Amino acid sequence: MLRIRKILFFTVYDFWFDKDDFIKSKKWITILNTSEKIDIKYYSIQITGKTFILNLTCSLEEILNHFEKKSLRYPISKAERDGIKIVHSSSVEMVNQFYQFLYVFTQKKNIPTVNKDELKEYDLFHAYSPDGKYIGGCAFLSSGDKSIFRYKHGATSYSFNENDLLLWNAIKYAKEAGYSFFDLGGVLPSDNLNDYYHKHYKYKKKFGGDLVDFYSYIKVRGILVFFIWILNPIVKIFFKNNYTELVNLINKIGILR
Repeated sequence: MLRIRKILFFTVYDFWFDKDDFIKSKKWITILNTSEKIDIKYYSIQITGKTFILNLTCSLEEILNHFEKKSLRYPISKAERDGIKIVHSSSVEMVNQFYQFLYVFTQKKNIPTVNKDELKEYDLFHAYSPDGKYIGGCAFLSSGDKSIFRYKHGATSYSFNENDLLLWNAIKYAKEAGYSFFDLGGVLPSDNLNDYYHKHYKYKKKFGGDLVDFYSYIKVRGILVFFIWILNPIVKIFFKNNYTELVNLINKIGILR
C-alpha cells in the first residue's frame, strides 16, 4: 500500500510492506514500514518500534486460547451475548460513517485525525449496539502477498466490549482469508501505570502475541541528504537518539498530513 503525504513543502511517499517499490523509488522522501530487515544501503534512517504479532497458521481455537481469559475471552463472549453486531465493509457509506465517528473521537482525545481518503484503502470493521446505534470501528491494512493483516486505526464508545469483538472478528477474517500473521499495530512498552502508552501496551498484550520489532525506513535524496546530516545530531542531543520521539512530535503538531 502507498500513502502520499505532505510534510511542509515536501511530498512523502509512504509504503507499507512494499519493499521492492521502496527500493526502486527515486522520490525525494520515501518511507517503508515493515517487519522485515533490509540492507542499510537502501535507506538513510531506520526507526525501530514494537508490535504484537499473532501467528494465524494455527487453529482459531489455539489463537483464542492464548487470549487472557478474564480480560479478553470473557468480554468477547459477553459482547456476542449482548447482541453486538459486527459488519465488515469498506463501502463509501461505511467509510463516511467511520470517518465521522473517528473524527469526533480524535478531537476528544486531542490526537491527530486520519485523512478520509486514506480510509478508502483499508479494510473496515464496524460495530453496532443491540439497538442499532453505530458505536465504532477499526481499520486494517495488509501486505500484497497476504503475509500480514495489520491493525491501523480504531475508535469505539467502549460501552459494550465492542473493541474486543471487533478485533476478534478481524482476526477470524484474516485467518479465513489466508493471511499468515495478524499485526496488532505499534506499541510503546512503558512501566508508568498512569501512562496512556502503558495501558495501550497492556491491552494488546492480552491477545497473547509475540512482541517483535517493526521498522520504518526513511530514504531521502538530493539536497535533503544534507538535512539528515544536520538532523542526526539534533535527534541525538534533544531526543536521546530516538527518532520515534521525533516522529511522535511531528504527528502531534500536525505538520505531517
